[in-house]
Amino acid sequence: MALRLGTQGDGEPIELPAEVLLRHVMALGSSGSGKTVFCKVVVEEAVCAGLPAICVDPQGDLCSLAAGTLDDDELRAQGVDPAWARALRERLEVVVFTPGSERGVPLCADPVDPGLADREGRERVQAITQTAGVVVGLLGFDLDSDDGAGLAAVVDRALSAMIERGERPSLAALSAHLDASGESGHEAYARLLDPKKLRLAQQRLARLDIGARRLLFHGGVPLDVDVLLGRDPRAPVADGKVRVAVIYVNTLHQQDDKDFFVAAIADRLYGWMLANPSPAPQLLFYIDEVAPFIPPVRKPACKEGLSLLFKQARKYGVCCVMATQNPGDVDYRAMAQFGTWALGRLTTRQDLKKVEPTLKSLAPDEADAIAGRLPALRPGELVLLSPDQLEAPVELKSRWLMTRHETWSEERIEAYADALRARFEGFTEAGDPAPDARGEPAEEPAPASGADAAHLAHGGGSEDAAEDAVETAREDAPRPAPSRAADTVPDLEPPLHAEEASEPAEDPADERPEEAPEVAPVVEAPAVEAARDPREQGLLDALADGGAASAQELADRLRISPAAARRALKRLLDGGEVRAFKQGRAQAYWAPGAGGRPDLGLPDPTLAFARHIDLAAARGLADREARTKVLGLIGEAESLAEVRPLHRLVYRLEFEEEVPRGLLAKVFGGGPDERVGHVYLHPHDLSLVTYSHERGVRFGDPGERASDVRDFDGVTELEPARPGSLDLEDADWLRRKSEDEARAAFRARFAATCTGLSHAFVPLWVLLLEGDKGTRRRVTL
Repeated sequence: MALRLGTQGDGEPIELPAEVLLRHVMALGSSGSGKTVFCKVVVEEAVCAGLPAICVDPQGDLCSLAAGTLDDDELRAQGVDPAWARALRERLEVVVFTPGSERGVPLCADPVDPGLADREGRERVQAITQTAGVVVGLLGFDLDSDDGAGLAAVVDRALSAMIERGERPSLAALSAHLDASGESGHEAYARLLDPKKLRLAQQRLARLDIGARRLLFHGGVPLDVDVLLGRDPRAPVADGKVRVAVIYVNTLHQQDDKDFFVAAIADRLYGWMLANPSPAPQLLFYIDEVAPFIPPVRKPACKEGLSLLFKQARKYGVCCVMATQNPGDVDYRAMAQFGTWALGRLTTRQDLKKVEPTLKSLAPDEADAIAGRLPALRPGELVLLSPDQLEAPVELKSRWLMTRHETWSEERIEAYADALRARFEGFTEAGDPAPDARGEPAEEPAPASGADAAHLAHGGGSEDAAEDAVETAREDAPRPAPSRAADTVPDLEPPLHAEEASEPAEDPADERPEEAPEVAPVVEAPAVEAARDPREQGLLDALADGGAASAQELADRLRISPAAARRALKRLLDGGEVRAFKQGRAQAYWAPGAGGRPDLGLPDPTLAFARHIDLAAARGLADREARTKVLGLIGEAESLAEVRPLHRLVYRLEFEEEVPRGLLAKVFGGGPDERVGHVYLHPHDLSLVTYSHERGVRFGDPGERASDVRDFDGVTELEPARPGSLDLEDADWLRRKSEDEARAAFRARFAATCTGLSHAFVPLWVLLLEGDKGTRRRVTL
């Protein structure tokens, strides 16, 4: 069956055989160019050809494949045969899965695939190495650092040893294995990683499976390709239907969690295709806005798995599709695996330069003409290159989608999934007791006796009593809370816009050998799951309200000894789960995950403006900010080294103002025009914050009336936010002018009455640009 993609400029239809999908399809183009619509056309055509699809949706655009087909009149008006839509409607079944959330059909994944043990030879070795990278990423270690590489080697060795002894691998089994290895195991792994770092990793590993993050690994349908495709008999696809599984990853709020889940999808899909090879197309795998998952320099947990999948999938009948608006943000080696390219509007010199080698290799005689055409393309217009099927590049006008193209909110996803969840209730959640030989759940371990429980609750008895004599006479050592801003931006000036600061270049990472040295075998671990110290959990629960407390107060609240509280707090401090600050003469502790900022005395909740520029758009802005050499020779060329979110404080003043009416109003009577509104002030110099779409955030005095100020009102919405969830510059709050000074500055500037004052936080992006001479520049947008 042919894929009906659209028409040429003369109206001639463009169709490609379904087999072209085996060489993979990539769509590039700036925001609004039509690349996602083109990819959804490919998905619709794949379903009509009988191919199921797994779609990774970062924004909600792909969820609307479930919105149903357009009516016949709409389709005819857009040049689409309604019979095509009827055929699609008869075949299409969309299920929206939501990792770590019950908004859609909840989906979970054990970072350690139990199917590792079923793979053989080189495939097993490769899969274990990839799994080790995923686990290291989840634990917060950088794979490119020495500690990250060393920990990856430890996890690799541990998983290999477990499988060789016939153990079924899992996250819990890995944690128990490392715990049971004890000091002898630490010594055995010492050639790979400092034992202190290994102990820290073990603590983090044990905590992975506790709290809200546990929903990533449990509490939903276990990630399995046959389940996603409706091939599992417990939740089969409806008769005659073709499943499109949309995995909406925006329910995960941390990029590391998204990286993990995409890595898990790639790993499960790779294992599935090895077990289900096919020379013909059998499955479509589509990732929209792929750039954060396979960047050119950084190494997120999913990069290696995706690279391997793109390289090997065609041999097993798995067809890959990806889209991005910034080709410069995608690893060129991954792009080289794609045989069909759909190029939409590209305007930046960096993006055009990134696609230039591909244009010259696929269409050497027309490369310059195509590059010159790309900036002028309109939405829905693309240049299609497919050397296996087309003799030359063609200009494509994408056909109209047969399904509605919308961006679904989480509320819309939840409403749609209400009727679907019951179909997946028969699945055993990951982490449930495994069935015994009779098919019944295995017995849970017996709870501790009353005496044992009391012993635990009070810290264990004599050991605590002995330490109390020393600890109670000792002042808490000062331990200032780490500030995310302290090392990078000690000052707010210049404010909010065009912020630049030179930073020293980083030393290049030391070269590391590819293979780790052999180590002695570790002690075999019993199959038990590592449990958190109940005192640590009790401390976190006590701080869950977002407040702060001293070690003595926490000990009193939990009815444990101060020594036991201090030891548990130290472990939580080392793991980053609590922080400390000086409160009077005592040391106070608080939990960042609780959402408050008691160390700053910041009100909880506070207000923040909605973010309207996503990560991909921020990267596009970075390309425009990067300096290039004049004539390729003079100056310094820059590349993007890091993008991070930031929230900056502003004062929000509410006012009432009387404005004289015009001449006719005076003639016919009537008082002045009464206006109400807001203005925003910089917290340090109290300058006026203005905003326009053309110039962005600026500072200045626009005129004599407060109501003439063009600011954030009507442009974006304020939303309640917990300060602990915002990326703050601590100095913004600590160095702010007083509220009385803010009101006085307003009165001095305007003949209006200030009726209220509050604080708000503006979302921005910090771009770190690195030059080819090693210098760094910071820009805030």
